[in-house]
Amino acid sequence: MKTKIISFGLAVAALVIAGCSTPSMRIKHNPELFSSISAADQELIKQGRVALGFTPDMVKLALGEPDQIAQKIDKNGTTVTWRYRGYDSSVDYGFHGYWGSPYSMRPRYWGGYYGWSGYYNTPSTISDYLRVTFRDDRVVEINQLR
Repeated sequence: MKTKIISFGLAVAALVIAGCSTPSMRIKHNPELFSSISAADQELIKQGRVALGFTPDMVKLALGEPDQIAQKIDKNGTTVTWRYRGYDSSVDYGFHGYWGSPYSMRPRYWGGYYGWSGYYNTPSTISDYLRVTFRDDRVVEINQLR
């Protein structure tokens, strides 16, 4: 019984956290900021998209808090890049060939045999799917990586 209550509590907490991560929930929690934004930009934010010229607050409305923040200083000044990350896994299929008998892996000079190697899952990795770069608190670059 105690395990079921804990499991239920964790499930509810996960739903609440997931609900707060949508643009509509972030807009609901920041109505003053959202109403101060142009109609065209409001539409992008509702879709969870960003555009050049957005402020950090506008990006947070659209995408939420970044997973990582990096700062770069060069001869042109300082830029700050917000990195949004997610899990990435893929399934690879391979077709390999070798010369020889289908019953032997030894190479032969005559004939050929090609074998299907099947498929395999690569392990899930965390990688960036979006990078948003700011200069002087305005978006100057958007890199969508997937």
